[in-house]
Amino acid sequence: MGRNIQTLDDLLEDIKLIIWDLDETFWGGTLTEGGIDYINKNHILIMQLAQRGIMSSICSKNNQDDVEQVLKEKGLWDYFVFSSINWEPKGVRVGKIISSIQLRPDSILFIDDNRGNLEEVLFTNTGINVALPNIIDDIAAHARFCGKEDSKLSRLEQYKILEQKQSQFAEAAGDNIAFLSQSDIRVYIEYDIEKHIKRAVELINRTNQLNFTKQRLPEDPDVAADELLELIRLNFITAALIRVQDKFGDYGFSGIYIMKRLGNRQYLLHFTFSCRILNMHVEQFVYDFIGRPNLKVVGEVVSDVFDDHQKIDWIKCDHISALDQKEKTAQKNFDAIYARGGCDLASLIHYFALNSDKQITEFNGIRDGQTIRIDHSNFLVYALKGMTQDQKDIAARLGYAEEDFETQLLDVEKGASLVLLSFWADADIPVYYHPKTGLEIPYWRPGMHSRNIIANRDLDENIATTDIIRQQLEYLRENFQYNGLLSSAQVQCLKNYNDIFSHIHKRVDNIVLLLANERGPKSRDESTNNERHPHHVALNKIIRKAAANFPKIKVIDVDTIIGGSDQLRDLNHFNRIVYHRIYTKIIDELGSS
Repeated sequence: MGRNIQTLDDLLEDIKLIIWDLDETFWGGTLTEGGIDYINKNHILIMQLAQRGIMSSICSKNNQDDVEQVLKEKGLWDYFVFSSINWEPKGVRVGKIISSIQLRPDSILFIDDNRGNLEEVLFTNTGINVALPNIIDDIAAHARFCGKEDSKLSRLEQYKILEQKQSQFAEAAGDNIAFLSQSDIRVYIEYDIEKHIKRAVELINRTNQLNFTKQRLPEDPDVAADELLELIRLNFITAALIRVQDKFGDYGFSGIYIMKRLGNRQYLLHFTFSCRILNMHVEQFVYDFIGRPNLKVVGEVVSDVFDDHQKIDWIKCDHISALDQKEKTAQKNFDAIYARGGCDLASLIHYFALNSDKQITEFNGIRDGQTIRIDHSNFLVYALKGMTQDQKDIAARLGYAEEDFETQLLDVEKGASLVLLSFWADADIPVYYHPKTGLEIPYWRPGMHSRNIIANRDLDENIATTDIIRQQLEYLRENFQYNGLLSSAQVQCLKNYNDIFSHIHKRVDNIVLLLANERGPKSRDESTNNERHPHHVALNKIIRKAAANFPKIKVIDVDTIIGGSDQLRDLNHFNRIVYHRIYTKIIDELGSS
């Protein structure tokens, strides 16, 4: 049962909606019996409540046209939402208002002068609060009706939109999919969360029904903003705000997702949406859009994003910048996007979901504690040109498997596809040569960096931590010779790139190479120190020379996209927003071609 309120101090929760009876409650007298005494202070109260974000509805036994005429003449009709004006019993009608407005009964107050109506509404609607009109004069000053400042009446506007939508849904004979299909729902992706950090914090801390992760931030808004900013700047984080519009109106930023990349898998840290977009299936669309990453649902939610029986094909998606364009331009789309490289492309590929439904990725992996750095060009050369069985057997002795020397690049369809490549590993990982088979292969262990593993046994204590690694090192030293980094093997690197570019240039229309960043945090901090990483400088010089012979290839200079040192984690890893800038640069470059 609900609560029969004698005084407002009996309320247990803040009130978000008042449902008004009219005759002898909102106004004096009975409308159908020859006249009313319009109570102006009640008129002013409803307007005040709306500016606090507290809504008003009507449940009255009256003629709809007569009531609407009076309230329109007074300029108050549009301040009511989901009004029910007819001669049917009030209990069921109040229940329909509660269902339509999607609020908990505990946060709703029904006011009526007829005790029988109060008891009927109490009996039919568990949890609702009911009261006689004698409490009305105390509402404006009571703490349960403070609400939240909303002088622009944005909350009222949102409920008017919801009311209009439900009316048209009824006209669609209750067919929800047919209704949604004609609603022109549009989702806009905003990657620059920093600009809207206050709203991002609100979504994480205040949403419940569609908050799948429920990982709250501190209650102090400044502390929460700082904590969230620190998180979203990490290079292994991808995140965005979701703005939603349809033909009924603009719902503003109604969702947020934040994902953490571990290896080549994405895990959702925050995935939450406002209930203002409930039943539009936006949360399911976004979950599909970001690739259905690992999601651990915490607590109860009112939507099942794992249910893929219904294809969400009535929602259109675009970048937030499309809202600011006076003349809409066609979004750059590709049949497929192929990306091969290191963590730079792994952090970048997420943004290209706006440009293609098909993404093919080949990134580094881990096997038996060894990082398999297929972002080195030698792996791709062997994948494209093939290798002998003897070479495969020798490579296996160093921990490599046949799939490390395979690629789907040969399967990329000719035409409107995009190939993204980066070979930053060439600048830091040395190549070792096997004289008997001619195999040239990179080998790398954390802690060795660009050093010669054959010659530097002094670091074995740190890197030879297992029997498998010790066996690999001994085999390498007994059977290979050190060929060095690209700084001493530029001819071989140039040949690698020429071989790779020759294979793909005739097959693909759009090829983009990322140059390596040349300046780390220190050289960007000190105006007098513009020292550049020599290996990265050498790598970029070779790539530019090779790419110059292939007109379809566009080279992106990452160094010029990064701002100050605060945008770098280290030489090779950047804050999240830098990767979005790189994405934007690529799309702009391809759009101008």
